[in-house]
Amino acid sequence: MKTPSIRGTAFGLPAPLAVELHKHKIVVAAVYSPRSASDRATVAASRTGARKAHSGFVALDVTDRRRAAPLAARFGALPVPSLLIFRRPDEVVLRLDGGADADTVVQAVRDASSR
Repeated sequence: MKTPSIRGTAFGLPAPLAVELHKHKIVVAAVYSPRSASDRATVAASRTGARKAHSGFVALDVTDRRRAAPLAARFGALPVPSLLIFRRPDEVVLRLDGGADADTVVQAVRDASSR
């Protein structure tokens, strides 16, 4: 398999997500709006859960077209906030619409790892 480019998109994913998938088997992607305090809290909880589960993490701001366009092209409209749990190379193994606490993220990563 060809190594994905980390400068552009790989598998139709935003570059930061492709980089994390290159480093980690499982990656938590938090899709959020920086204008929302509750979204920012979801990002913080997701980051904590990903760290506890020893997975990769990336926060994807929907107001950044470079980050949002590849996701929209691949998944259509995503509710904000959303969590996508990816398994290398580019498989979404779980989608959580809305916020999640750190413990939920840890369990989601464990579930994704065991599949």
